[in-house]
Amino acid sequence: MRTLLQFLAIIAAFGMATAGLTQTKASKPNISLAIGLRESTVKAGSLVVVEITKKNISNHDMNVRQVVGSAEWSYDVVVTDEENKPAPTTDFGRRKLNKEPYFVGSIMIDVLKPGESMHEIIALDRMYDFSRAGKYTIQVSQTVYASDLDVKAGVKTTVKSNVVMVTVTP
Repeated sequence: MRTLLQFLAIIAAFGMATAGLTQTKASKPNISLAIGLRESTVKAGSLVVVEITKKNISNHDMNVRQVVGSAEWSYDVVVTDEENKPAPTTDFGRRKLNKEPYFVGSIMIDVLKPGESMHEIIALDRMYDFSRAGKYTIQVSQTVYASDLDVKAGVKTTVKSNVVMVTVTP
């Protein structure tokens, strides 16, 4: 009986100690992402540019950062081939995917009012090797704090774009 009471006391103490450590569910994101391609068919080794539209879908103004130039450091990019395998990366792409510190450029802070959008681009051929003909699917995502409460709680959410396809010809 004494052992049972000790066991229950330990369980209760553990529960109280971990009560503040429970994961808080992230709020609904305040932004949406949509992507398109400058050209949906390109020759092998050519420039492949994805255009990103970030829209404020909240009911309040939002401060957003915008990269001047190619915005690959602001987004996670997934490119897969026809077999759903990751597309081959360039040396720059491997550094980006390994999150090695390397950034050259400028960042602006802008205010997006409800319903407003901003536009950025990513030169995917800097990150991925498009020298082989085929069809490649592309999706970008961004991990963000969805609200001020999420910032305080340290809870982030990932916003994903639509998926687009580029055809690379020989």
